[in-house]
Amino acid sequence: MKEYKLSKDSNETFLVDSDPCKVIESYLESLPSKGEPWIETQNRSGKLTRIYHGVCPYCNNPTFLVGYETRNNNSSVPYMRHYKKSVPLLAEYNETAYRTCILASGNFSSFGDLSKNRKKTDPLSTQILNTVKSQLDRIFYILEQDTSIYFSPNQKIQMLRDYLSASGYNYSSSYINNLPWTFANVLKAKNLYHQRIKANSDVDKVLSLLKNIRLDPIGKTDLKRINSDGQSFINLFCEFRNLRIDKKSGEQSIDFRIYTKTKNSIDEIYKKAIQINLTRFTNLINSKRSDYRQEQWEEMKAKIDEIQ
Repeated sequence: MKEYKLSKDSNETFLVDSDPCKVIESYLESLPSKGEPWIETQNRSGKLTRIYHGVCPYCNNPTFLVGYETRNNNSSVPYMRHYKKSVPLLAEYNETAYRTCILASGNFSSFGDLSKNRKKTDPLSTQILNTVKSQLDRIFYILEQDTSIYFSPNQKIQMLRDYLSASGYNYSSSYINNLPWTFANVLKAKNLYHQRIKANSDVDKVLSLLKNIRLDPIGKTDLKRINSDGQSFINLFCEFRNLRIDKKSGEQSIDFRIYTKTKNSIDEIYKKAIQINLTRFTNLINSKRSDYRQEQWEEMKAKIDEIQ
């Protein structure tokens, strides 16, 4: 895995540096102190060896750093691997949690499979559900940045309803680090009629070529609204699909696409592979909302509370 935490209760994560010459330096910079429980010294055949520990952000088991010493050309880049022993003062090893952890390499084949779900009583599912309800504005902020599409407040609340109806918080490939993208991945395709897009974006350039829609500027903003040209109904949809994890690097990605739909065909007009930054969301939710965003959040939260 590419990411790690420094304690079980933390929602702050760090990424393993892919450069074996810099990975230890980068790791040490993340530590509050340069000793136990994160750095363990063991005597192996009379030689003192340091083991650099973290905590898996999915199953909360101990992990350790691999691939920072001299390696062959075909060796994988540095990464964290599950450590199948307890590390005092850091994390206890839980065999059951490890066997079901989606970030364990043996489970990579099921990563992104929408039919795979955790038990409803799993603590991670509860944590995800609470995070979705308390950070929905941040989830959409990231999705907007990645897609150049800005859904209306009513559409966002409807997408939340759809997510809750699908019990998306039980989706086995979802955890806090990749939550914005797995939130979207669970949803069915959404019609883009009357939604907003960022002006001069790639999406804007592609949609401007379609004959049956009109892109209307919105005041003094840098947004445009998708409208009908008055002659026909807009069958224009977007969706997130194909969540995946790279078996060698542990990096995650997902496809975003826009397509038109008729009785006879589905025509893809735009597709983008989004590389998932696994610390981006946790960094965002650990930051303070500006006064303006706090005001927007209070309006959204009132609508969320009505659903409960």
